[in-house]
Amino acid sequence: MSKKKKTPMRRVRDKAGLTLEQVSAGTGIPYSTIQAFESGRGVGYSIEQKGKIADFLGVPFFSLWPEERKRIEANKEIYAAIMKASK
Repeated sequence: MSKKKKTPMRRVRDKAGLTLEQVSAGTGIPYSTIQAFESGRGVGYSIEQKGKIADFLGVPFFSLWPEERKRIEANKEIYAAIMKASK
């Protein structure tokens, strides 16, 4: 039987000795959402919620979700273009 690879969030949470319930209570984010983020199914979910989790765990955002860097950079470019066009 193969062992599932731990996500960065799972590694950090385990190291901190916290349960999913504690992360949920500490962030105000529903347990099911915390569980989805930790399992890797939370790609594309709220960046604000992911930021709350990173803050709660005391780690940089991109250490938990490196795949979000491209999405955030793309949104920055879109926002800049909209701002420029609206002048």
